[in-house]
This record gives sequence, structure tokens and C-alpha cells, in this order.
Amino acid sequence: MPIVWLIRHGESQSNVGEQTCSSKETRLTEVGHKQAQEIAQVFYLPSCSRIPSLIVTSEYRRSQQTADPTEKAFPQTRKDEWPVHEFTFLSEKKTLWTARQERYQFVQQFWNNNDPKYSDGEGAESFIQFVIRVYDIIERLRYSKEGFIAVFTHGQFIQAMLWILETAPTQIDFNSKVAFKQFCRKRPIPAGAIQEIEFCGREDIRFGKFITDHLSVTNIYESYSSASTVSPELNTPVV
Repeated sequence: MPIVWLIRHGESQSNVGEQTCSSKETRLTEVGHKQAQEIAQVFYLPSCSRIPSLIVTSEYRRSQQTADPTEKAFPQTRKDEWPVHEFTFLSEKKTLWTARQERYQFVQQFWNNNDPKYSDGEGAESFIQFVIRVYDIIERLRYSKEGFIAVFTHGQFIQAMLWILETAPTQIDFNSKVAFKQFCRKRPIPAGAIQEIEFCGREDIRFGKFITDHLSVTNIYESYSSASTVSPELNTPVV
């Protein structure tokens, strides 16, 4: 059964409040590229020394840019693209060429609507669709024959995987979005952080190290789902 590293992408343009054409095409900042280099170096540390047998990215540019130094470090490792992209819950018309602060009211409206089947429009994913996608990836990882998989993914995707694996929700209903928001508040994922998980059979899971000490800059850019009031400029909860 595989050992999996869930790796959040490095700092992105959206994280720091820059205007972006779409979530899919958002790129890394200079800090994000440095974090990508630091991630690649973790694979060589004595405490973590492993060669990945599979490198997975999402279709999103920031995930692919974060994985690039690791892919170059291990050119013989197989690479693949899986649907491990971020939860994109706003419609395309609300996100095209916008900055984080401009999307703030729309994000709040989405998370204040507890209907798990609600979709914001074209190009948007409902909460229940997102959860089903995460479940599918969990099963794909669980039954993979690879020994060590590096998954370059996104903050809310990692949080959703941990929420499902740790709490095992039996159904997705009107309380589920609230429960997920509460979980995210308690489990922020810094840009460039690594969560290790080992699948040990059909039911057993071992949660390994949460690795951040490789990062020269540790930035916690919280999703709007993880704070009731957020400063768009600082990306931190307002006390």
C-alpha cells in the first residue's frame, strides 16, 4: 500500500492579492518558485530520503509549476495528471480577471449557503461534487500499486482529504459545509507544506509527518471557508 505526500502548491498570485485571469491559470510568485525548489530538496533529506515512484499534479498551472523542480530532480519517475485541483466553487464570470478582494463577497455568499448541492453557475463545482471527487482520489490512492506517490495539489483539496479520512462523514447534508469550515479553521495548510499519509489496507490509515521546516517562508493563506471574517489584504482572520 502506498505512502502519499500531499503537497500544497507554493505561494500563488491569487494568494498575495494579484489579479488573475482564472483559477486554473494562476501562477506562482517569486516566493512560490523558491518554495517549489525547497520542496524538491526535502526528498533528499536523511529523515525523508525517498524517490517517488509517481508524481501527480492537477491541471492547474500553480500545481504544475510547484512540481517542476521535483520532476527535474527525478526524471525517471512516472508523471501523471489527476483531478486533484482546487475546489473551484465560483462561476467563471465571477472570477475572470479578478483579485482575491474582488471575489470576497461572492465567496462569503457561497459558504453562507449550506446547501451541498448548490452550484454557482458555469464552471463551478458544488460542495457535494467536490467531496465525491475527493473520495474518488482517496480510493485511487488506496489501491495504487505505487510505493511512494507525491501529489502536488491545493489547500482545500488537502483539507478535504484529511476531513474525510479523519471524520469519515456518513452523509453529505446541510451540516456538512459547516463541519468542513470548522475543520479548515483548525487545520490550516501553509503554502508548500507536505502532509504524509500511508494507506495500510482497505480501512487502516497512518497519518505521518506534517512537514514545513523546509520552508524559508511559511505563509498560511487561509481559504475564505476557514474564517468567518477575513482581511483580504492580510489573508488572516480579523480578531
